[in-house]
Amino acid sequence: MNLTLSNLIQRIPIKALKLLGPAIVAAIATYKAAALQFNATLQQLRENNELTARQHLFDYYKERQKRLSKGYSSLTYSMDQVLRVNASVAEELPNGALKEIVDSFTSIAQLHLRSTIRNKAGIT
Repeated sequence: MNLTLSNLIQRIPIKALKLLGPAIVAAIATYKAAALQFNATLQQLRENNELTARQHLFDYYKERQKRLSKGYSSLTYSMDQVLRVNASVAEELPNGALKEIVDSFTSIAQLHLRSTIRNKAGIT
C-alpha cells in the first residue's frame, strides 16, 4: 500500500471525529433542552386549564345556588301565604276541614320541592 494512502486512511477518521463529535454533543444538548422546555410548557398549560375548569365549576355552582335560593324563597312565600289563610279561617272551619287543607298543602309543597330539586339538579 502506498504511504500517502495509508496516511490518508489514518487522518479521515480523526477529522470526521473532530467534525462530527461536537455536532453530536450539540444535537443531544439541544434535544434535552427542547424536551425540558416542552415538558415545562405542557405543565403550564395543564395548570392553566385546571384553573379555568375550577373557575367554570365555581361559577356554575354559584349560579345554581342562586336559582335554588330563588326557588326556596318562592316556596317559603307560598307556604307563608297558605299558613296565614289557614290561621285566619281555622276558627270558622270544622276540625276535620283544617286537617284536610293542611294535608293538601303538604302534598303540594312536597311535589313542588321535588320538582324544584330535580329541575335544579338537571334531572328530568
